[in-house]
Amino acid sequence: MRMAAGCGSTIEGFDMSYMNVYRWHPDAEARDLASTADPWRPLSAPFDACTLDFQSRLEAQGAERAGDPESIWELDVEKEVEITAPGIWNAVVYWFELDLDDHTRLVSYPDEARAGTSGARPFAATSYKQAVQYLDELPATLGATLKLRIRQDNAQIIFSSSPPPTRPRQAYLPRWQLDALHDDQRTQAYATAVRRAVASKRADGVQEIMALDIGCGAALQSMLAARAGAHKVVGIEQSMHLCEVGEECAVMNGLLQQCTLLNRDSRRVLSTDSPGVKKGRKPDGNVCELDRQADILIYQIFDSGLLGEGCLHHISMAKMRLLKEDAQILPLGATVFAQPIQMRIAEVQGFDLQSVNRYRWRSGYEGIELGECREQWKALAEPLEVFSFEFGDVEANVAPLAHAVEFDITQDGIFNAIAFWFELQIDEETTLSTSPYGKKGPTWTQAVQYFEELQVARNSALPVTAKHDTYSISFEVDDSQVDRLASRTGVPLYDPVWHATYQRLEQFNSSLIRSTVQNPLEYRSCAETSVAIGARPRDLDLDVQPATDFCMRMMG
Repeated sequence: MRMAAGCGSTIEGFDMSYMNVYRWHPDAEARDLASTADPWRPLSAPFDACTLDFQSRLEAQGAERAGDPESIWELDVEKEVEITAPGIWNAVVYWFELDLDDHTRLVSYPDEARAGTSGARPFAATSYKQAVQYLDELPATLGATLKLRIRQDNAQIIFSSSPPPTRPRQAYLPRWQLDALHDDQRTQAYATAVRRAVASKRADGVQEIMALDIGCGAALQSMLAARAGAHKVVGIEQSMHLCEVGEECAVMNGLLQQCTLLNRDSRRVLSTDSPGVKKGRKPDGNVCELDRQADILIYQIFDSGLLGEGCLHHISMAKMRLLKEDAQILPLGATVFAQPIQMRIAEVQGFDLQSVNRYRWRSGYEGIELGECREQWKALAEPLEVFSFEFGDVEANVAPLAHAVEFDITQDGIFNAIAFWFELQIDEETTLSTSPYGKKGPTWTQAVQYFEELQVARNSALPVTAKHDTYSISFEVDDSQVDRLASRTGVPLYDPVWHATYQRLEQFNSSLIRSTVQNPLEYRSCAETSVAIGARPRDLDLDVQPATDFCMRMMG
């Protein structure tokens, strides 16, 4: 294991370190440190945290545990660790080395693979990631030693600093929120387009340029607009915690007078110039949030499938209520591309494992970084453009659309998924693509929708229907032109028992969400329970991963 520090808190010259308060996890976060977009720096050399002898544990089953019978920890030690690089200590990175026998060692962190004491050959276990446990920030000085408490029982390893962490954790942000700050490609594209938009408005003679940033997050785009010369920037963010940290970032970067953040749903915000507003009051009598309409709209409310965050509706409402007639919109539009692929497991070490593919199914699409797992899928046809959106065309964008698409199959294979991605037209000169075939940032992955498996042959056609309901893009195979009986592989779309359980859980989750939204006391009770479940899942005979997922969703 290593002691570690998060780095890269300065983005485009802005101090974004106030986001670090949301580096939190109820247990340990699984991270691939070799490819993470969120930079980190080791503060110590690797050292052993604990050793487990599985054979001895097996032989001792049923025997009384040595030591204090009341103790809940099998190991509870304090270790002094020498600091080899200065920084701010806020995390512990740990991984395992598993000796399968005297000659074979499995390592969960390939960069730290080392041979065993008996010369065991190390093998990198790429399916595992490294574990990161976050702590309160402490200064680390070169050459100094810091105390680390290590506790281990039969289900967890827990690290704590000295003094122990005391900061209360009130919320959690999804990992992509932090990764997005380090997406240099996206940030630079937006920064360039915003500078051009402000310069264009100034050239048009606009004296007091006002920019509106919808889904502003930590206010990075808002601050870019202020630095570019916008006299006033209003950021709108639905997440209360993101809005608070964004406001703190704006204050600490000296942009309080220019940047104002609103914790609102942008679709419910009005300006004094909005239709239906009289004497600065909304129809319900409340004061309008904006004192005038904006000259520039900035937004990045997209998911991997483009429409999943409701961008078309946010833009249309802003265009009708919050923007001037000649307002500039960034991005201008987007083009969606799709491609049929084979993404399945067939054979492993000579064993037929095709039946496991029935558990890939999702009710919608799944975000996958296809560029990082090229050996796990193959393209069956060339990508085709399936949708094109001009975001300023409100009437066209809020109408559902469906049309036929035919893919020309270029190689034999088993079709079981369609991958799709998008290219944003930020302005007339700047584009941003999420294609798996080019260099892209970490913010958006590609979207993958799964289908029942069909055998396809080279030079044949795959007819599908591409459609969107303004909130999501999806595809359907045109069964009127496909012989499913002749093309099936025998692997069903999903396991029916698993699917029934999935549907029951979906209904339970919907009921839970409704009850917590309607009752703040119920939400608090659920949130406190989720933290207890996430922090000590094995005490309740729960699996660690589902327990921590539930906790993070409630805290998010």
